[in-house]
Amino acid sequence: MNRISFFHFSLLFFAALAMTSCAEKKFWDAALAAGKPLDEYDMMARLAETYPPSQNYLITDTRIDGNALFLTVEFQASCSGKDAFEIIGLEAMNIDVYPPVRKVKLIHLPNSETCKETTTRTIVINIRELISVKERDAETDLELYGWSKRIRYVYPP
Repeated sequence: MNRISFFHFSLLFFAALAMTSCAEKKFWDAALAAGKPLDEYDMMARLAETYPPSQNYLITDTRIDGNALFLTVEFQASCSGKDAFEIIGLEAMNIDVYPPVRKVKLIHLPNSETCKETTTRTIVINIRELISVKERDAETDLELYGWSKRIRYVYPP
């Protein structure tokens, strides 16, 4: 009887451990992909009336953790490797639906020197400015240019 109890306990323990590790996987994948702590951002999102010009890029993955948006992007890099990005949300947003929808675009700032080499980079963006209302648990859907699905952002102050 004691042996069966130990077996059941072990089985439950490993099942609980597996479920817990799966729930945290996205969090750790995003942090590892960026190669930096979650409180370190590459840029802050900002609002504008229109988008400035941008060089082409391809978004291959998106993840949100708290106020951090992780974007994995493929782009034609400059020879110096000094490529700059910025993320802009349009000031006007659709508030006739719930949650409200804000259009957002990643801007790959033009660089005079471009190489033929394609590079992949994970960019970490503080998106606090993109929320519709700065209240705990407020929700805003981000409609990211170049990404097929809306991204739900739930505001954690």
